[in-house]
Amino acid sequence: MTPRSLLFRYVGKHFLLWFAVVALAVSGIIFLIDLIELLRRTADMPEVSGRLVVWMAMLKLPHTVQQILPFVVLVAALVALYRLSRTQELVAMRAAGISVWEFLLPLLAGALLIGIVRLMVVNPAAAIMLGRYEALEARLLHDQGSLLNGRGEDVWLRQRDGDGAAVIHARRVFSRTLLLVDVTVLRYDAAGQFRSRFDVRRAWLQDGMWALEGGWESVPGVAPQRIDRATLPTDMTPEQLQDRFATPQTMPVWELPGFISTLREAGYSALRHRMYLQTLVTSPVLYMAMVLLAAVFALLPPRKRLVLRLTAGALIAGFLLYFTADIITALGISGRLPLWLAAWSPALVAGFLSMTILLHREDG
Repeated sequence: MTPRSLLFRYVGKHFLLWFAVVALAVSGIIFLIDLIELLRRTADMPEVSGRLVVWMAMLKLPHTVQQILPFVVLVAALVALYRLSRTQELVAMRAAGISVWEFLLPLLAGALLIGIVRLMVVNPAAAIMLGRYEALEARLLHDQGSLLNGRGEDVWLRQRDGDGAAVIHARRVFSRTLLLVDVTVLRYDAAGQFRSRFDVRRAWLQDGMWALEGGWESVPGVAPQRIDRATLPTDMTPEQLQDRFATPQTMPVWELPGFISTLREAGYSALRHRMYLQTLVTSPVLYMAMVLLAAVFALLPPRKRLVLRLTAGALIAGFLLYFTADIITALGISGRLPLWLAAWSPALVAGFLSMTILLHREDG
């Protein structure tokens, strides 16, 4: 084994060790915060046991940790480089003719490995666990009969209606009975002309039809008529109804492409799901950019390297990158930016900017 391969393994193991330490510490803090919040929310619910609350906090933990992994990589890279510098190992490497890019390569490879493991292993497990957490939260804490869109937002559906189409709007949707509440149905013919409208208190999905109850039917040129019950044909299944409201975070990465195709065939843009898939794919590149960002601050000349300034500067830069990426993601979801640009630009811009600074500083 050559000296450079030994160096690669040594620096890489050093970085991964600090990543594990920081990740465990942050996970413990997040778990305690979530546990305290859940205990507060269930304080007046004697039917919810402490064991169940702990289980819910554990189910939510992997998803939350995923959100802050870029900062964990940033802090781990900072600590690893600082420790190597403090023990004069970086000085010895430079004296041996090893460039900054050679001792950063193991950190970049480690960040790439972390991104791949997150994408292929952690994300699917976190998605399944988050889905179970949301089901428990809706059943125990929201008092909404397992509301499918747990945030209480309006929901929209579009389906074929004979030769035409029907648009269904509901204030709430309940998963246990597949019940829609405060429902408006707009029916159109094949030419897109308005045919009729239903305004009913509720509707629920049965075999091959929607059962409508308690409301009014309006037809152009005819006075609205009161109805007690009516039916509307549909080819929608209970599974499809539940899938329409599945949040992208509760779906493993390998299920997202097929689900996006299904949504788009049904007439939905699926922007949230497409954007989420793009951000998952770009996460390894983002982690590598975080390593380069850490190197910008950790490899300052000795006379300027102060631990407090180093940490504060790197964390501020990391937070700025995070909030910028969040704003750009929102622009992508709203359709104001191409999805690929919204997903890739934060990581690529941060990475290339950090590389430019390092090149200017190290190579003149």
